Amino acid sequence: MKDSIELNNTDNSRQILLLGGITGFLACGAILFDIIYGSITHTNLAELPKTAVEFFNLFNKNIFMGLYNLDIINAGIYFVSLPFYFSLAVLHKKNNFYMAIFAVALYFTGTAVFLANNCSLPMVELSGKFFSASSDQEINIIAIAGESLLAKGSHGSPGTFLSMFILSISGIIMSLIILKAGIINKKIALAGVIGNPILLIYILMVTFRPETKSIAMLIAAPGGLLNLVWMTSLSIKLLRVQN
Repeated sequence: MKDSIELNNTDNSRQILLLGGITGFLACGAILFDIIYGSITHTNLAELPKTAVEFFNLFNKNIFMGLYNLDIINAGIYFVSLPFYFSLAVLHKKNNFYMAIFAVALYFTGTAVFLANNCSLPMVELSGKFFSASSDQEINIIAIAGESLLAKGSHGSPGTFLSMFILSISGIIMSLIILKAGIINKKIALAGVIGNPILLIYILMVTFRPETKSIAMLIAAPGGLLNLVWMTSLSIKLLRVQN
């Protein structure tokens, strides 16, 4: 496999691989922060605000917690991971390139849908308007607008499900390509093969069985850690290959 990687690393791909390795580490740092912050604050999906007004009150007390609960960290992770995923396709120019490009296309699509539907920043703006409203009618209009945003962009909403489903399928495909290529340790490659389906199960549970959110979080934890190990190893590989 070493020879094929060297062949893939001719022409102008070095900068892409370098960028992929750096952004991969940035994404891993964000994932680690997400895990640690969620543990410190004892974030529980079952206890998240359920209405727009509850979110407005949360933003008024702790704006970052409100953003966190509306997936601002995930939005950053998906966005910064775009060069990382593209660099994985470049790494496979001579092996499974078209499947890798398909996985990248899915990842770009899923990220675009997620960012388009994410309601964290619009909810911050509505929260400010909510507390400065001067009439009950204005308050009601803002609350309805907030509910509309949550319906398509909150954690477990249909809009979030579509994007995260696409992203999970992309991750599964790419992890299988990585496993077949043998460019990293097989056990670590299997971490991605196992971790991505676990996260897909989590997404299905929180979307279609919201009463199981507490159980879903327990299932998601090992999936997230496995993905973190997988991404870290691949980021190291990208930086080594481009040298």
